[in-house]
Amino acid sequence: MRINGTAQHEQPTSRAMGPALRGATGSGLRARSTAYALFSELTRSPFRPDGRVIALPPADLPELLAELGRELPFALDAFALADAAAGLCETDGAALAAEYSSLFEVGQPGPPVAIRESLMQGDGRQVLEEVVRYYDFFGYRLDAIEQWCPDHLSIELEFLHLLALRHDAGDRDDPQHLLASRDFLCRHLLAWLPAAAATVRERSPGSWWQLLWDCLHRYLESDRLWLTTALEGH
Repeated sequence: MRINGTAQHEQPTSRAMGPALRGATGSGLRARSTAYALFSELTRSPFRPDGRVIALPPADLPELLAELGRELPFALDAFALADAAAGLCETDGAALAAEYSSLFEVGQPGPPVAIRESLMQGDGRQVLEEVVRYYDFFGYRLDAIEQWCPDHLSIELEFLHLLALRHDAGDRDDPQHLLASRDFLCRHLLAWLPAAAATVRERSPGSWWQLLWDCLHRYLESDRLWLTTALEGH
């Protein structure tokens, strides 16, 4: 994980929280954080800075997804992804890494699928500046080797993991981290990921990466709807 630093402080909002949040259990709120961390890891480049290639998902991914399905405060449709994960074996790692590279990292004039927000939105520089402002405000610091791509899908997901983690660990009646999550989702991830997921579906139908991106898209939309209800009145 890449998280370090400490959160800066905003002025708390004093309005009462919506019924969805009042009805959510502690384990349900923690599951949001866990889900974002999991999707962040699954969408990282398999080509790690230390030279390792890690493309296969965790061996217990089907069990992790099933547990999230039980704990999240909303439904998670991850059956197809869990089935695909259960069917993978050690020898599939090289093929998954090669497909990741050909989809998201290599191509002229760019890769077939943009995995960085600034490559999908109109003004890439403005996108980067706004994303970094979010990170700076909440004390999210990247390792030096990753500072060139703060808008990478995996990094944006880890930032949402951080916000969910801090909400669960802090005052749950203070909505600042949920408000930031909703705003970041709507202004950033959900502003570009649906189109990118559609391209993955077109370029690599039925593949592991298509199933992963579709599952992630469904999760983000479900979390957005849950946040909208939880923050009713804000």
